[in-house]
Amino acid sequence: MSAIRNRTNRTLFRLPAWAGRRVWAVLVSYPLTVGQRRLFSLAVYTSRMHEILPQTQGDFVAIECTEKLTGLDFDIITPLLVSQIEEYHKIALFVEMKDFHGLASGGLWADTKFDLKHHGDFTRIAIVGDQKWEEWMAVLSKPFTSAKVRYYEASQRDIAMNWASGGRF
Repeated sequence: MSAIRNRTNRTLFRLPAWAGRRVWAVLVSYPLTVGQRRLFSLAVYTSRMHEILPQTQGDFVAIECTEKLTGLDFDIITPLLVSQIEEYHKIALFVEMKDFHGLASGGLWADTKFDLKHHGDFTRIAIVGDQKWEEWMAVLSKPFTSAKVRYYEASQRDIAMNWASGGRF
């Protein structure tokens, strides 16, 4: 079982494969006490709504997003993006949205903070989706980044991957 510590100091444990590829156990300390005596802490289980795709390498990061992105998703994605930015200074990003329903409130706040801090750290951003509002989201994001941003229909996934990666895929 792998573990990482996120910026809110929660420990995230990757559960075994039988639990599903999107399940993490989040150890959050909810102390249950009687008087002054602590009985135990409760581990809370949650799902993550993203997957880092295997094409991620070097200055290129590929992510698949499903359902709603939460603050927990950004707690996992952000360190990866920041480490790539620190190493390569500017990176390219491919985001594929499958059955995507937007950002939960914690995800929206985390995304906004990240965007404001790293607006100049991306060269290309390809957004792949199948909803009209996802296309509008791509258009509305352009003023908040110096990157070239393009939206692609789901049927153009391979073209988007090729463009975002600079021809590597």
